[in-house]
Amino acid sequence: MMNMYYKWKGRNALRGNWQTAMVVAFFSGIFMVLTQVYQNRFMPVAIEMIDGMYYWRVPQITQGVWIGFAVLQLCSVLLTPVLSVGCNHYFVRRIEGEELGAKGLFSRMNLTGKALWLYVMMFVKIFLWTCLLIVPGFIAAIRYSMAPYLLAEHPDWTAKEALEESKRIMKGRKGQYFLLLLSFIGWTLASNLLQISLMSINGVVAIVAGLFVSCWVNTYVNASVAVFYKVVSEEGGEQKAQQDWERIVRSMQNGSPFSGSPWDGPNDDNDSDDQDDGDSLN
Repeated sequence: MMNMYYKWKGRNALRGNWQTAMVVAFFSGIFMVLTQVYQNRFMPVAIEMIDGMYYWRVPQITQGVWIGFAVLQLCSVLLTPVLSVGCNHYFVRRIEGEELGAKGLFSRMNLTGKALWLYVMMFVKIFLWTCLLIVPGFIAAIRYSMAPYLLAEHPDWTAKEALEESKRIMKGRKGQYFLLLLSFIGWTLASNLLQISLMSINGVVAIVAGLFVSCWVNTYVNASVAVFYKVVSEEGGEQKAQQDWERIVRSMQNGSPFSGSPWDGPNDDNDSDDQDDGDSLN
């Protein structure tokens, strides 16, 4: 039930701001996208069948291509973490009703080293748990998933503090977070099916359409997860969110309009209970 609340709040916060939010979401991972495109274009690996046997076909790669690939990889490693933290900061502010604009992506550039160290620590912890079994590694990834959001909202914290706090607030909430992410699988499948169906018409159109739908889905996910972060990171946040959702449902049933900040509850002047309970998570 609360997953519906997170997604509703996310959509409501993005109303009128989808374009900017999609730009922020897309460019937060731009170096990974460029690396993949570069690799597919200049370093393609194919499978060929010779005499009934399958072989990997690796093309000859020049030194210049290797240098270009290394530069993109270095940029991806160094800049993707801090851009992701900036992206998280943008979406948290967006659901609070504040629009940072596309520049919000670069709002945490002063945390470049700290963000990189945070992601290194996350990778190491998740990798070590994965060495035991896949499931513990998956659980570890969820356990530390809120650390980038915590660092984005608390830039004075250390990476270790962000990881410890993420571990604390995600205790007993991992399943809820997993179900939230799982609820977007339909959109992801639709994006893939759209791209596959368009491949027979035009490859370029298929790629562009697939990227656009994927970017839209990622933006939707980012906004919903930002709402989830706000709820679980604030004292009594879940209880307030439950009350907020009940008011939203009642207002929908009564056909009452919504007003105020996306993080506020619905404004229903005819519902005296709503006025007494307090409106939002703020």
